[in-house]
Amino acid sequence: YDFHGGLLINEAYADEIDDKHFIRKVQELDGRVFKQFKKSSSYFKKWDEFIKENNLIHAIRMQSLNFLVFVYGLTGAIEFITYNGTFYLEAKTEQENKSLIPITEREFLEMKLEKSDKAAIRS
Repeated sequence: YDFHGGLLINEAYADEIDDKHFIRKVQELDGRVFKQFKKSSSYFKKWDEFIKENNLIHAIRMQSLNFLVFVYGLTGAIEFITYNGTFYLEAKTEQENKSLIPITEREFLEMKLEKSDKAAIRS
């Protein structure tokens, strides 16, 4: 989510979603292409509902990802990951900032595996 760009998805995953949910213009970040959801799409509405239910409006919606990148001096492509009600920032490049709490790659992969297992159970 980017306050100025709206809700985006990596183009590599967008082919699973009907084109009617996207704005025609694509955006590029660090050599990767993203599609932007229309605010009227069910995906955007679900995201909006999620951040309101979890009281994340100030943390995410009012502060753009660009603002967080500026404050923490982050570089490269940055993405939000949610896990057990907690938001993580995933950086595609190594960061020098000591004020952020890092997790190991193993912890990250375990989180993703557990999350995908839960999603498979729900399906």
